[in-house]
Amino acid sequence: MAIIMSPAEFKQSYRSKGWTSKALAARWNLSESWVSQLTNNPSRASHWNDAVRGLPYKIDRLEINGLTFTTCTKEIKVDVE
Repeated sequence: MAIIMSPAEFKQSYRSKGWTSKALAARWNLSESWVSQLTNNPSRASHWNDAVRGLPYKIDRLEINGLTFTTCTKEIKVDVE
């Protein structure tokens, strides 16, 4: 049985992983307006809920003079002794 996500839960799911509606539209090859319609439709097909739950954390990448820098929106805790 599919678990229904409210529009607020759907949006929070992708935002908590660093995604904007614009970035999500680009990743899913959809228009921003289509992502907005999906987000605001509590009766959306359950596969969209599965898709948003399964999104990876968004990592941004920057290359400068051959050096690559990445940032991740997920907080990673590292214990240094």
